[in-house]
Amino acid sequence: MTSAWLIRVVAAVLIVSVLTVLVPDGKTGKFVKPILSLALVGVVFAPILSGFGNYGNAAVSGFNSTDGAIRYDERYLSFVFDKKAKNYENNCKDILSGYGINGATVTIQYSVDKDYSFSVIGVSVNLDGAVINGESENINLLSEIKTALAEYLRLDEKDVTINE
Repeated sequence: MTSAWLIRVVAAVLIVSVLTVLVPDGKTGKFVKPILSLALVGVVFAPILSGFGNYGNAAVSGFNSTDGAIRYDERYLSFVFDKKAKNYENNCKDILSGYGINGATVTIQYSVDKDYSFSVIGVSVNLDGAVINGESENINLLSEIKTALAEYLRLDEKDVTINE
């Protein structure tokens, strides 16, 4: 590993030296030379940044690479998507609170496509055990809540389920 790293550093120094001489001293030079210096620093410190592990396969959060190919770390992505769903659930609870409903259970159903794109496909609200505060009884309250949640989550109202 040390000899490969040394060869990369020497090659990077030579390339940066040649490019520094070739770049004009005007506005372009003032922009390009610091970038070349940072690239050189990156090459020098790459083994430290990769944890002295398999140089060239630096670990990046959310990715897993053992053979040089980039693969997504399914556990990390699942964690991120679950956190995103939990955030939507909390925001839905805030909407319900605006209608005087506290203590409801909200569950977001979501899907992840082959490109790892997150999309909400439904929401279930369980009002069992929830406290409804309000001075006047509103017959259309559940319909209004369904509409508000559908608008917030960009869903059809048929994808919003409210269980009493």
